[in-house]
Amino acid sequence: MHYNSAAPTLQFREYGRYILQMVDKLKQMDNKAERQAYAQLIVSLMLKFDTSGRPIEEREKKAWDNLSCMTDYKLDIDSPYEIVRRCDYKPSPLNYPQKEVTVKHYGRLIEKAITRMMETTDTVERDKMVRIIANRMKRNLTDWRGGYPEDYEVARDIANFTEGAVCPDFSAPENTLMRFKPTKAKGKKGKGKR
Repeated sequence: MHYNSAAPTLQFREYGRYILQMVDKLKQMDNKAERQAYAQLIVSLMLKFDTSGRPIEEREKKAWDNLSCMTDYKLDIDSPYEIVRRCDYKPSPLNYPQKEVTVKHYGRLIEKAITRMMETTDTVERDKMVRIIANRMKRNLTDWRGGYPEDYEVARDIANFTEGAVCPDFSAPENTLMRFKPTKAKGKKGKGKR
């Protein structure tokens, strides 16, 4: 009895073993006209498996590329598209930021916002930005450690970030920051208790 676990690994799982068996049969054909007709039949079947919704030209090009790859680029067939070898194509590496975040629970965006706030010369605009940044920082603290962080903690952190240039005071009732509910703990802790 033949099991798929004993069969070779599929290069393109989306096409399945029947397409692979057809490609193996295609490799054994000697007549070029028959081989070309059979290759076009295989590509039309491969297109039926592709439900990506991309334009037909893109899907056909991909199917011809994949067929050539399955035959190890050794088969003499005439593709309507230029065949791109998979090993020739290498995506360009992503450039990740190399700068470390000083306080990870606040993140890089808070650092950038504070830098931008420090560059602002308009005092009214700066006060608005301090308030927005402080509320976001309080939200991050709530998410990071739970509980209800105090406004003075956020004010202290802003003063530390700005090296004392901005020292907000959120102690007055009209200046208090938003109050956030702590996020629920994930996992089995407290499950089933009401």
